[in-house]
Amino acid sequence: IACTNRFRRAIERSDPDIVVSVHPLCQHICIPIIKKMNEKRPQGRSSIPFAIVVTDLGGAHETWFHKGADVIFVPTNAVRKIAIKAGISRSKITQHGLPVRPAFWTAPESKSKLRNKLNLKQGINTVLLMGGGDGVGGLIPIATELGRKLSTCKENTQMVVICGHNKKVTQQLRKAPRFPKVSMRVLGFCNNVHQYMGASDCLITKAGPGTIAEAMTRGLPIILSSYLPGQEQGNVPYVVNGGFGMYSGNRPKLVAEHVFKLFSSEILLKSMSANSLM
Repeated sequence: IACTNRFRRAIERSDPDIVVSVHPLCQHICIPIIKKMNEKRPQGRSSIPFAIVVTDLGGAHETWFHKGADVIFVPTNAVRKIAIKAGISRSKITQHGLPVRPAFWTAPESKSKLRNKLNLKQGINTVLLMGGGDGVGGLIPIATELGRKLSTCKENTQMVVICGHNKKVTQQLRKAPRFPKVSMRVLGFCNNVHQYMGASDCLITKAGPGTIAEAMTRGLPIILSSYLPGQEQGNVPYVVNGGFGMYSGNRPKLVAEHVFKLFSSEILLKSMSANSLM
């Protein structure tokens, strides 16, 4: 009741023209509130529609779907099937990909230009390791194993590690020993991730749908290091079965093996990059 009252006060105060939900636990609270508001809507004012934007790629919990919604936007065929199975009318479902930030709306500059701008080395394979805005996901052991494995490559390589707001991890990695033939740049929070993605050859990240969608706009093969149980689990088969990624099962050595495999085969790297763009 307390939660419902808070939502009701917030919606009534804002007096919206439309309500959009991007969370699976909001519809069952908000839709009954909006229904009552529409019953009391002043004459001449249109009803408030309720839209749901599902942000999961390969799977979605049934709480995302509510028959009282006016429209439900889904990003993939897999989620569309789940919505239909949940009893949602096909007429209410719109498949329109996953929303990404404006920086990813246009094609990137060439890899060469981006590397010049970012002061990265040209002509060598580059891996981007990200831990999200909070810098989570075992960045230190992954970076360590990755550096050790890439040092055995025939050619030089480079890695960029974005640690987000985790200052402790940033400082530790900046002080960590370096490996031969592997250049490493360690960054904190960045507002130009789109440039680093465009300058890289593959990405290591946890299975967050937003990061996956952004990487796909840049044609990046993806090594998934881990996922949040339930919420992100369905994103793993979406990436792996789509032919543009691999999953490590939260094992840093396997992450490094996957990257080494990619960088050892130009054919595999190009194939997975092409699949990522599809």
